[in-house]
Amino acid sequence: MKLSCHTDVFYKLSLQEAVGHISKAGFRNVDIGTGLEEFFCHHIITDRATDADLEATRGWLKELGIGVASLSAAGVGPGLTESAKRGADIAVALGAETVVIGLRGKKGDALEPFVEPLKELERYAKGKGLKIAIENHRNNVVENLREALEIMELAGSERVGLCLDTGHFCISNVDSLEAARRLGRYAFTTHVKDMKGYEVVPLGEGEANIERFVREMKGQAYGGWYGVEMEIEENPMQALVKARQFMETLLS
Repeated sequence: MKLSCHTDVFYKLSLQEAVGHISKAGFRNVDIGTGLEEFFCHHIITDRATDADLEATRGWLKELGIGVASLSAAGVGPGLTESAKRGADIAVALGAETVVIGLRGKKGDALEPFVEPLKELERYAKGKGLKIAIENHRNNVVENLREALEIMELAGSERVGLCLDTGHFCISNVDSLEAARRLGRYAFTTHVKDMKGYEVVPLGEGEANIERFVREMKGQAYGGWYGVEMEIEENPMQALVKARQFMETLLS
């Protein structure tokens, strides 16, 4: 069972504090957000993290018995690959197998200009044994099924795949079951989030059809990670424990 939890669940805390809480909730693997800016889900600022910082992080992760499933890096676009490359370096240092990226473009933009930056990042990641997963986002250049399929065709690489985010599919009016059916073969990892309208809610209590999504992914023999992602302010520990139990039941 490849189950992880994104550190943005505790975005107000330091990385070590966030991972400590996630560990107490029963998870043994995490997904970590990185980026150039001090955005709410960036627990590692890529241009500030030193080798000594990463060595220390490896140390306390090992003490907690926590692995790193994936690392979310900065967005990629024309002339915008250096931060994502640094994210790849950090992923290797922390033992992650996948770098999750977004494309730095808005809905309706052409996808062709993103091909060369993706190929540049893919060449860099290949040398480090990493995979690249493009995440769907609302109002992003990769928001719906057509755009996700198109970027996979344009990328044309077994090392470039998708991160299927059920929460963003939900608020983009994309059926997560249909997403699993049509995109599952390209998925390297997933972000499992439930929504009611634009509000993040406990898994199984919203409109993202998590159970059907997981059932379909299992039916396709998907072998990647299911990363729980939920920014819930009220009783987050309780919600996280329930989320783990919910996912363990679905994946058993």
